[in-house]
Amino acid sequence: MSGSLYYGVQFAQSLYNLLWECGRMEEIPDRVFAARTDISSSYEGCLCNGREDVRILYREYVHRLEENGGFCRVDLPASPYVEASTDGSEAVLHSLTMTKQLERTGSGEQIRTRIGRFTNSFVPEDGIWKLRDFRWEPLCEFEADSVTPDMNLEKYRKDPKAWIRELPSLKPLRDEGVTRKTAEILFLRNEILSWFCRPAEQEQTADISCATDGVRSELEAFMQSSPYILVTSPVLRMSEDLKMAEAFFSASAFGETTGNCMIDTRGSLDIHLVNDDDGWTVSRFGWYPYASLEPWTVRRSWRSLQIN
Repeated sequence: MSGSLYYGVQFAQSLYNLLWECGRMEEIPDRVFAARTDISSSYEGCLCNGREDVRILYREYVHRLEENGGFCRVDLPASPYVEASTDGSEAVLHSLTMTKQLERTGSGEQIRTRIGRFTNSFVPEDGIWKLRDFRWEPLCEFEADSVTPDMNLEKYRKDPKAWIRELPSLKPLRDEGVTRKTAEILFLRNEILSWFCRPAEQEQTADISCATDGVRSELEAFMQSSPYILVTSPVLRMSEDLKMAEAFFSASAFGETTGNCMIDTRGSLDIHLVNDDDGWTVSRFGWYPYASLEPWTVRRSWRSLQIN
């Protein structure tokens, strides 16, 4: 996978997120989606096909934003990885999300929290990667929380569009000058992230066959104890001879407990890899938890995440 493809897809998704978070959803169809008629967008199974219907959908979210007093929903991405077609003509971004959505009830406002998943398809258009199909689906929903006074939230709700005045436009990217080491780092980081967010077929699977037997057992135990692992802040360093690498990630591991609850454990992942004639192998794995939040009560679960 080329760097221009990897970053082109990531930049397009980032622009989508920024436009959404600063209340400019109506700009998304023309700034992020490809200029073709067969685009589509779907939140929670509500599918809109075609450019005009997609425009109507995002205008509806602007309306909801206004109705909710400046806050609608926010999808915080985690564990993102890019899956490219063999010929590089299309790519899919898979990502888990921690989603916060505001709802108004008879007793006041409440925040609904869910873990969800993006499965978004991108295509190149004049050298720029653009969105063709957007999909978000829920995986797990927790009991809603009441809205507590928050100075920053109130400031944001008064004028969401003031959060970011100018947003960059998407531009063509080039691969000239990308070193072999940089390309290898991108490949390896993407592969590791793929363990935590596989394609949305019937079940979630993780291909960790590249680990040695002992390390594989540790990884399996970690993943089985935490059905949802939201990984962010990837940092990867590699030796100059491309023979050794170490990856650091921040993570929120949602582990099941009794009483239909999940504990959100925050920690760091430390993964060591070696490269030989057969490719990269995980030689050491470490999970270093540093805090556990109050248990989340699960209201509904659509699909569990499993190791293949």
